[in-house]
Amino acid sequence: MRRQFRMPLASAMVALAAVGGFLYSPMAQASAAVMPLSTTSLSTTTPSAPSDVFAISQVATGSFHSCLLRSTAVWCTGLNDNGQLGTGATTRSLTFQPSLFTGATAVYAGGMRTCATLLNKSLWCWGQLETAYEQTAPASTARAVATRTAVLAPTQLPIGGVANIAVGPSHICAIKTNGSLWCWGSNGRGQLGIGTRNDSIVPVDTKLRGVISVSVGTTHTCAVTKDKRLWCWGANGTKQLGVSGVAARLSPARVGSFLVKSVSAGNGFTCVVSTNPKSPDDDKVLCFGRNNSGQLGIAKGKARQATVNVKLADAVSVHAGEEFTCANIADGSVWCWGNNTHGQLADGTSTSQHSPHIITIPETLGTTTQVSVGLTHACAILSVQRGLWCWGRNLFGELGDASAVTRREGTGVWPDGVHRQGVGTATSARIIAAGDISCGDSQYVNSGTGAAGNQCGAPSTAGLIATMTSDAVLALGDLQYPDGEWENFDYYYRDTWGTFANKTYPVRGNHEYGVPGAYGYTRFFGPNSQSYYSTDFGPWRALIVDTWCLGQLFDGCSATSPQALWLAAQLRIAATEGKCAVVAMHHPLVSSGRYGTVTSSDLWRIAVDGGADLLLAAHDHIYERFAPLGNDGRPRDGGPRFFISGLGGAPAHNFISTAPGSEFRYRANHGVLDLTFTERSYSWSFVNSLDASIVDSGTATC
Repeated sequence: MRRQFRMPLASAMVALAAVGGFLYSPMAQASAAVMPLSTTSLSTTTPSAPSDVFAISQVATGSFHSCLLRSTAVWCTGLNDNGQLGTGATTRSLTFQPSLFTGATAVYAGGMRTCATLLNKSLWCWGQLETAYEQTAPASTARAVATRTAVLAPTQLPIGGVANIAVGPSHICAIKTNGSLWCWGSNGRGQLGIGTRNDSIVPVDTKLRGVISVSVGTTHTCAVTKDKRLWCWGANGTKQLGVSGVAARLSPARVGSFLVKSVSAGNGFTCVVSTNPKSPDDDKVLCFGRNNSGQLGIAKGKARQATVNVKLADAVSVHAGEEFTCANIADGSVWCWGNNTHGQLADGTSTSQHSPHIITIPETLGTTTQVSVGLTHACAILSVQRGLWCWGRNLFGELGDASAVTRREGTGVWPDGVHRQGVGTATSARIIAAGDISCGDSQYVNSGTGAAGNQCGAPSTAGLIATMTSDAVLALGDLQYPDGEWENFDYYYRDTWGTFANKTYPVRGNHEYGVPGAYGYTRFFGPNSQSYYSTDFGPWRALIVDTWCLGQLFDGCSATSPQALWLAAQLRIAATEGKCAVVAMHHPLVSSGRYGTVTSSDLWRIAVDGGADLLLAAHDHIYERFAPLGNDGRPRDGGPRFFISGLGGAPAHNFISTAPGSEFRYRANHGVLDLTFTERSYSWSFVNSLDASIVDSGTATC
């Protein structure tokens, strides 16, 4: 029985940092005028000081990728076979990574492409773009047909004065500041609205004026003009234009007599939010077209030209995917209906339904401010915690949660590189640090509970921490065994170290990734569960890194990885601000135990070469203090001192040798490292949880 091992603490006595490296800075040379197709070179930017204000201002979803806008930088995740992530390569990512583009005012995604605008109203795109023509046969009926190319670097398109755009899998439309609408790309069904079926690789004027919003589907387009009239054109085989017949319309056609404030074109269907000026509270969601999965809001069946009233009150906007639909409601909630094969309705099942279903988000995360729907997934910006809530298919990492696991109930996604609120005062902070903490079922059975090193000691160390007045707890990874499961976090960790969750700064270890995407860890720590982030411990800058590299090991921790570039930039910032710096990670490069870990080598080297004054790790279930070390992990005068504090509760490991530079080693009992940071120095004590005695102590300057 599991409950016999529950050990309550009472009975046992718990915003955006700059991204370093190369960023795409087209603003330096782009002008507001229409320019030829062009690219620019990479340029180095100077990182700015961290801010406690972390905001995602926009999220955009393509077929199998997602992008977001943080400050003015575009970050993307997911499939990258056509360069749609904007990283300059075609390697997919399971997490949001910075693209080569910065200075953006808005980001848009669709199909296998991404676009962004600059403050000067220029438009830049990357991914699968139409770049040349071929000719169809026979010549007498030939039409211009565009060919697509994978464009890996952000490329300026020949259109200026862009106010808003819509990106689809085969064509793009842009509203200019003068209200005109321009479209380009594939046009076999007339979806460009230019009166022909000729494709175009350059923007072409649709002649529609006064346009305030536009949406592109797979092969059709719809727009709303300032008089709130709806216009649609392109394919109509499933009655997605809302006009009579099934023939394609090559030019914009007026749809219905209703007034519209929001439109979204999906795969063969269209939904709008209609409005009634005489009755503002009478806004309705209306849908028409294909209905094979109930995406129109009625039982699945034949396509319909007649509008279906979805009976969803207070809708602000509507968003159509491949075969499902979602709507933002005035109270900040999101409701979805239609196909649920991949969890698009986030109800924990794969059963499709035509009635709107509310997307359940934990109350502590607030409501939503914007939602974006991809082919079979969706993401919404959270109103309170400055993160995302994403759900649906995740085969290529399009949700950005460091996994490729479909999320049928939704999951929080917390982009990396943020600066968390600091602790302590301007002159000092006291931090308690340890890793390798909470046992699981079998360990409690086999090892028992107690302070001895060969026992499960999380209740003991948690009881010790409860007697210590500290500003924060630094949990150095491998927090819940055996594999970081949510059930064990919720049962064992919560009642011991989880009592300090409101002041814990967690570090990811390898056991966190025993569950794809470190799901148990991210669910437990929520908005504080980033892979890497910064904070301030009193006058010191603290940099927390992920040496299991989002589960990507060597690639995720390489010297050119986003995390490594971020770490180097943060150390430069700390030096510029005159701050001492501590770098916390899970895996030690060197150890007198069995588990020195080479995956941390690049991050270690960057930390040492960047001027870190102190390095902390765990992983080996021991306590060990080293003399100052160099970037190769060997003793070096002037290098940072290094501590392994891995006796947080999991049964201790043995020593197998004495590593070069090792000055003190201990494994007899569990305990914690007690650190006090002052302006130009720090002191340490390793405190035994058996009797609160001090096993090792000292001071050093930085």
